[in-house]
Amino acid sequence: MKIEGVELRRAAMPLKAPFRTSFGTETTKDVLFVKVVTSESEGWGECVAMSEPRYCSEYTDGAAEVLRKFLIPSLGELTDPDVHALSATMEQFAGHPMAKAALETAFLDAELRAAGTSMSSYLGAVVDRVPAGVSVGIKNSIDELLEEVGGFLEAAAALGFEPLPLLYAEATPGGVQEVSPRPSDWNVRSVHDPRVRS
Repeated sequence: MKIEGVELRRAAMPLKAPFRTSFGTETTKDVLFVKVVTSESEGWGECVAMSEPRYCSEYTDGAAEVLRKFLIPSLGELTDPDVHALSATMEQFAGHPMAKAALETAFLDAELRAAGTSMSSYLGAVVDRVPAGVSVGIKNSIDELLEEVGGFLEAAAALGFEPLPLLYAEATPGGVQEVSPRPSDWNVRSVHDPRVRS
């Protein structure tokens, strides 16, 4: 299989509702997509870096630059490209796991499409569904929190999903969240409020 081209595409994806964390409030997700075109198929990957390096050191513009300047040009070193050779070639560059994963996923997607193999079978999946979760941002009140969580629970129940355990996070006066195995009274009251159905 020959690599014929790699494209980077950006999209500003509007969020359903503003998402507030201790890092700030987001209303759109700056998404970086990677498309790998081969002689036999094409594949897509997504870089999960955020627009600013607040949660971790990687960020969307930086990932795009690393891909353009280093990772994509390194594909030229591959004589017989496959996903394992690609991973090995990218090891010469320190860090940037999100940028590397986006390119690797796009290439793997193209490779699997060419072979007529699904990603789940490649990964050895034994079920056709896996539990998924949702992250609820910081809210101004318990009522606001309960309304959002209740909406997610209703939507999940309508689709036949089982409820998942809750992770508790607290907002400190400085705005920093602390994950705690023992929730504060505020969180206990929120979770056990009769308005939240399990």
